[in-house]
Amino acid sequence: MSKIQIFFSCPSVNYGARYRAETNLLDQEYEHDYSVYLSTVPCYLDSYIKIKNPTLYEDLTWSKISVNTWTQEQVVDYVNQHKCNVICFSVYNWNRPTIINLTRNLKSQINHDVIVIVGGPSIEAHGMYDWRQDYKDADYAVFSDGEQAFHDILSHHFYDRSLNILNTHNMLWVKNDQIQKAPAAYIKNTEYSPYLESQHLLQQMVGDPEYQGYEFELSYETSRGCPYSCSFCDWTSGLGPTTVKRKVDYRAELEMIAELGITQLHISDANFGQWPVDVEIARLMAEILPPRGIKTQSPNLSKNKKDRAYEILEIWIDAGVCDGGKFAVQDIDPTILANIDRPDISWEEHKKYIRHLKSRFPDRTFSLEGIKGLPGQTRKTWQHLLREAYQLNLCLEFYTWIIIPNSPAVYDPEYMKKFQIRTREIKSNKHSMISGSFSFNELDIAYFNFTQLTYKMLSWFGVTLDEFDEFNRNIPSLWEKKYFTKLLLTLYNSGSVSPRVVNQILREVFSDHALSVKYADCWQEFLHDSRVIHRGYHSAGIA
Repeated sequence: MSKIQIFFSCPSVNYGARYRAETNLLDQEYEHDYSVYLSTVPCYLDSYIKIKNPTLYEDLTWSKISVNTWTQEQVVDYVNQHKCNVICFSVYNWNRPTIINLTRNLKSQINHDVIVIVGGPSIEAHGMYDWRQDYKDADYAVFSDGEQAFHDILSHHFYDRSLNILNTHNMLWVKNDQIQKAPAAYIKNTEYSPYLESQHLLQQMVGDPEYQGYEFELSYETSRGCPYSCSFCDWTSGLGPTTVKRKVDYRAELEMIAELGITQLHISDANFGQWPVDVEIARLMAEILPPRGIKTQSPNLSKNKKDRAYEILEIWIDAGVCDGGKFAVQDIDPTILANIDRPDISWEEHKKYIRHLKSRFPDRTFSLEGIKGLPGQTRKTWQHLLREAYQLNLCLEFYTWIIIPNSPAVYDPEYMKKFQIRTREIKSNKHSMISGSFSFNELDIAYFNFTQLTYKMLSWFGVTLDEFDEFNRNIPSLWEKKYFTKLLLTLYNSGSVSPRVVNQILREVFSDHALSVKYADCWQEFLHDSRVIHRGYHSAGIA
């Protein structure tokens, strides 16, 4: 048996289902669609040790990589039975409450010595964070790029290597009852492929008996970091606009990945299309993925290399790699974009690209992606955004701004003060969401959410532009009293708007509305079409 036995967990939200990743935690849906989202984090940790410290690597075994949500009892039983002496939890917005519960009184139930490590984007990287307030039994908290920190923790515990703030990075631990914080560092990791070096871990997950009968999805990252510092975002834990491209054999990577038997490959770069080589990677994907029946979703495309970004999207749609595209604008108002330090081309320039793509692919679905609750948004700016999107026949994928700990808006108190940002804690998961700013209040947040729902119904009907404008300008006070409160309570309680609540509101609003009479066939279709009933919030409307 290897000296180091690792239990690694990156829980989904519900057992037997995985979270379909979106911009943030809010407005999420849980879909029991029998797919497993394979975690590539172990590949990065494992390959770093393999390259940097072969001796340590020989003593390393990944006993279990768990990507479903287990109970604490299941974790304890597995760790005890297989004598795992390292437990790792990969913490993201969507699984943070689960991991908080899993680490509470965990070590007292394990019958041997064990190290517990929490790490990931939701570990605070700014200030002297006492992670033990959240993750009770965790010995270490790792933020930002975790490869070196993970290596150094194992070297310290199993090879008696000294550990201090001068010889490691990106981690917190306790020494002599004092929190130690090693400085932040950017781990480039450009000269080798985590996917190829540690492909046995991907094969281990695919071959795990627990996941048989599931479809597999995989996150694929060709670059690390982001060159921007948008106020709402925590890419690279908000530690600065640094980015680097891996210099590897992308064909070999994609060929290997394609043989795993996955059905979805998600490009996880912050700005795919930023580098010229991205076009070649896109062409490789168009060549390699379709024959294996593998699809991808429209990724986060480059914000300032639009010609290249949308060339990539055309390549993929032409090849059948993806079925449509998204335009992640966050908002279309230049003042609002300036308020969130968002670099991008103008909305008028965006529209040229959108019209071109829609003319080339008239039968494909395109969506506009953004955030509700940005400083500067008002009902008037929101109505203008809805009108622009409707004229272009776009789906809306807008998400309420959740406060994530490593975003500039959070660690810069002057930012919050400048825009008079107010928040509310979400009852079920200890996150907070935006509830107001200098330009909007809670009822406006409810209005943004309500009209996003009704936008999808109006799109389903195919109403005229005049009817669309009339509807959004004249929301009855009775609707505000009844539905705005329901939406806010749902958001504040659970951080999500479920398909059930969506369909209930839409059925009540339109049950005796003049538009449902005029567009009676569409109304009946909505009431009985499974695409709307089951996909609810994200896809009601233009499917």
